[in-house]
Amino acid sequence: MDNYLAKIRAVCNGSSEDRELYELIENFCRQPEDRRGRAFIPLLKKIQGLKGLTRSKHLDFGMILQDTWVKVYQQIASDFEPQEQSESLQSSLVTWVNQKLRLKYREKELWKKPKLQTRSLDVLLNGDREHKNTLGDLLSSLEADPMEQAIQEEEHQKLEQKLKKLCAFPDHPPNYPECTIGKIAQRLSKKNTWKQIKAEFDIPPEYQLRNWFHRQYKKIRKSLEEE
Repeated sequence: MDNYLAKIRAVCNGSSEDRELYELIENFCRQPEDRRGRAFIPLLKKIQGLKGLTRSKHLDFGMILQDTWVKVYQQIASDFEPQEQSESLQSSLVTWVNQKLRLKYREKELWKKPKLQTRSLDVLLNGDREHKNTLGDLLSSLEADPMEQAIQEEEHQKLEQKLKKLCAFPDHPPNYPECTIGKIAQRLSKKNTWKQIKAEFDIPPEYQLRNWFHRQYKKIRKSLEEE
């Protein structure tokens, strides 16, 4: 790890910004794997503000960006290859994210694919403003979501083990790094409603948090079950 971090430190240009970025990377890399989730939050906030990082106004860009942050979490402690001729650590990291992790190319591909028409699960059914019933409420009443069903049916010890594994994943909705998938699962296990979870993390009521959680959990469920 010392040799790996030395290569990263070698491209620092001496600026306070590069020093701060390096310290965040070093702190993350030196943490035990089960503690890296917390150390990743300030590093992610720093990376998200870097100039030159690929950005997009495409409606589906948030999901691609989310996948990219997961790759950063999984690879930055072993596979980040700083460019020796880079002007700074910041520019080297931006190049790595944009090119090596394909954020730049995936953003371009978005505009070539037809937009799928979807209906928000948080939209009120037939203007039902009195009972606040949504499409998501209807679907959940017909068939329980896998995670919510597991929370209701599994033994307490088994649930705690699954939640502990889930908390190691840094997945979070774009622009809400504190609201990780593990924290959401913990709130669901305590019977918190989606409205309460959104309020706790200052997420707007109209944000489709339930949709995002279901999609992300589906992606990582298999790896949780195999461990």
